[in-house]
Amino acid sequence: MSNAPNKSLGFNIEVPSDVMSEQSLIASVLLGGNRILRSLTSIDKSMFYRVSHSLIWESYNAIEKAGQVIDIVTVNEELTKRNALEACGGLAYIMQCAELLPSTQNFESYAKLVTDYHRRREIIFASEHASKRASTGDDDIEVIIKDLNNSVTFVNSGNQTDDLSKLIWDTTNEAILRDEDKLDFSIGSGYTEVDSITGGWRNGELIILGGRPSMGKSSLGLQYAWNAAKFMRSLDQKTGVLIVSAEMSKDMVTARMLSIYSEVDSQVIQTKKLNNFQKDKLHLVAQEAKTLHVRIVADKTVTLGGIRDAIRDTQKSFHVGLVVVDYLQMIAMPSSYKSENRTRDIGVISRGLKDIAREFACPVIALSSLSRAVEQRQDKRPMMSDLRESGDIESDADVIQFIYRAGYYERKQDGEEGDQGIDKAEVITAKNRNGRTGVSLLEFNPNYAKFSDYGSDFFDL
Repeated sequence: MSNAPNKSLGFNIEVPSDVMSEQSLIASVLLGGNRILRSLTSIDKSMFYRVSHSLIWESYNAIEKAGQVIDIVTVNEELTKRNALEACGGLAYIMQCAELLPSTQNFESYAKLVTDYHRRREIIFASEHASKRASTGDDDIEVIIKDLNNSVTFVNSGNQTDDLSKLIWDTTNEAILRDEDKLDFSIGSGYTEVDSITGGWRNGELIILGGRPSMGKSSLGLQYAWNAAKFMRSLDQKTGVLIVSAEMSKDMVTARMLSIYSEVDSQVIQTKKLNNFQKDKLHLVAQEAKTLHVRIVADKTVTLGGIRDAIRDTQKSFHVGLVVVDYLQMIAMPSSYKSENRTRDIGVISRGLKDIAREFACPVIALSSLSRAVEQRQDKRPMMSDLRESGDIESDADVIQFIYRAGYYERKQDGEEGDQGIDKAEVITAKNRNGRTGVSLLEFNPNYAKFSDYGSDFFDL
C-alpha cells in the first residue's frame, strides 16, 4: 500500500492506494495493446487514484474508439491533442512505467488490485458522507442507511450479474431472425472436414496436435499456419501468424513450406540444380508468401517467456492472430525453475500456453509427441492417454487432435521402408470443449509431406 500522496479524511483515515499496480496496468495496455484494453471493460478512468493515470486511461479508450493501435506514438499524440501530456508527467513518465513492467501476463491481477483499492476508497467516502448526514440529524435515518447500502454494495466491482431470461430471450431472437448460416469461428484451418468438426480456431483456445514420428504433425502444423495466414488476408486489421519452432531451424522450416506448396522435393530445393518447371513453381509460392504475414522464431532455446517476447516483437509489425508451436515437449523451463519431475513440467508448460492464448486473445496450436505405447497396440489410433508426459494437457487444452495414417503402419508391417504414393490420413478430434468430436479425412502426399482435402487436387495455393 502506498503512503504518498494520500489525502486525509475528516475522521483521520488514510485513503488507500497502490500506485505501482496502477502503473503496471497502464504499462500492460501500452505493451499489450488494444486486445488487453478490450478485455478490461470493468476498468474505468475514475478507478485510478492518480489523476495522471486516469488521463492516460482515457486516452487509451479514445485511441481504441478511433480504431487506432495503442502504442507509445498514438498515446503521445492523443495526450498532446488533449493538452494533458504535461499533467501526466510527460512522455518520460509513461515510458518509465513501461520499462518497470517485465511482462503483461499478470495484467488481470493488476486490474483486480486497482479495482480493490478503488472499492476501498469508495467505501470510505460513502461512509464519511453517511456519517456527516447522520451527525446533522436533518435526514431520515432509514434513508441514510438505504443510500449507504446502495453506495457500498458491489461498488464498481465488475461482478455484474445478468438476467438469465433476458439472455435466453436475446439469444432466441438472434437465432430466429438469422437469415443465413453464422460462421462461428475466428480462423479456419483450411480443411473443410476439420472445420466442420472444430468450427475453426477460436481466440483464447489451446489446440494440441499430437502424433507419432513420421505421421506428419509438423507439416500439418505448418499448413495450419499458412492456411490461417491466407484466411487473415481478408481481415480489416493487419493480422498474421507466428511460428515458433523448437525442433527445426529456420532454413528447415522454410524448405519444408516451399516443398509443401511448390510440390518440389525439399532436398532438391536445398541441394540440386532446378529445372525451369521447378523454378516456376517456387516462384509462385514466393509470390504468394509476399501477400501473407508470417513470422518464424527458430534456432534458439524456446521458453514460455521467449514466446511472449516473440509475440510482442511480432505485434510491432502486425497483430498476431495465431501462434503455432512445434513442439510442446521441446519447450525449456527457465533456469530459475526448480524441476520436480517432467510430468509436472509439462503441466506448467501447457498451462503457460493456455495463459498465452488468453493473454494475447488468439488461438495457440501446440504440437505434441505421443507415448511409444501407441506402437504396442494392435489398433494404433492415438488416444488422449498417449500424450507423452501428459501432465495437465488434457484439462488445459480446448481441442486435442491426433494424426493417424493406417497405410504407414501397413507398409511397416509388410517390411516396406518409407512412404509410397498418396495416403489417407485421419485427423482425430478427440476433445473439443466448444463442439463435437470426430474424424476428418485428409489426403497425404509423402513426397512433399502435404495434406489436402480428401479427393482434392494437390497443387493449390
